[in-house]
Amino acid sequence: MSSCETVFDINPQTSPKLYLQCFAGTGDVNVIQLFRTYPIGENPDTENAFFLEDAEIELMIDGTRKEVHYASETNGIVPAGCWYVGGTVDSGAEISIRASYGDIPEIKASTVVPEKFPPCNISLSDGFVSVTLDDMESCTDFYGLAVEGEARALDDSGLMIPFDCMSISDDVELWGTGTAREYVDLNFNGWATYAGYGNLRLWSDKSFNGQTKTLAFRWSSMLFPGHLEGHEWDIFYRVRLYKVSPEFWDYALSRDNIANNHLAYIGLAPSSNSYSNVKGGLGVLGSYSLRVSDWQELE
Repeated sequence: MSSCETVFDINPQTSPKLYLQCFAGTGDVNVIQLFRTYPIGENPDTENAFFLEDAEIELMIDGTRKEVHYASETNGIVPAGCWYVGGTVDSGAEISIRASYGDIPEIKASTVVPEKFPPCNISLSDGFVSVTLDDMESCTDFYGLAVEGEARALDDSGLMIPFDCMSISDDVELWGTGTAREYVDLNFNGWATYAGYGNLRLWSDKSFNGQTKTLAFRWSSMLFPGHLEGHEWDIFYRVRLYKVSPEFWDYALSRDNIANNHLAYIGLAPSSNSYSNVKGGLGVLGSYSLRVSDWQELE
């Protein structure tokens, strides 16, 4: 009988850090989520653990400071405890954020909003979407697609129910230490973005730079029959077309690698690390530009 021994050098976090999460871009509202960490063994102040209302946040767009507002209650797409700034941001704009809270070290991060999604041909049918585009050879691009729906009551009530759709993976399950496919899926649960609570499928043009490419996937609706009781409805769908910044792609790829690092779960490989571009802290500041297709009813 043989045995082995592994020695782990564990250096637990001894001081708190700030955690930034922001996906800024060309929507009408940009949301900033800011949290703090607690060292191992320290009991968090549960009343204020997730709400840093007294934090100082500076957001700059192309060198001009923008007024940032705090949401003490959930307001539209802005969750309670987050900050937001109104107004659209143009493609090519540089966004920087600096934040501090009490004695916790200051953090800062920056990103540049990518150019808009290029002209393309969109095909949307029940359970399948495809987008064909001509990729630019001059640079590395990162694309994203999401499908969303809206139920509209046929009576005079004016009721509308927006809902999300989830992409479906056709891949055979692979056991390994990271992503082994062309795309990554990022679930937006907990994110304050225009992607709602569905998920965004992302591609890098590394494998098709400068070529004509069709991005496609199967999808399923998250609208359930119980949502539609009491009215007759028309159901509409559209496609959200994203170009995302390199920072956001790197973050999404790292999260995907963590989710697919099956060997680490059973102790046969090192754990994967989450990407961060936040200096002095944790998290990510990424950016996007967004186009949406027209609403359509599906056969």
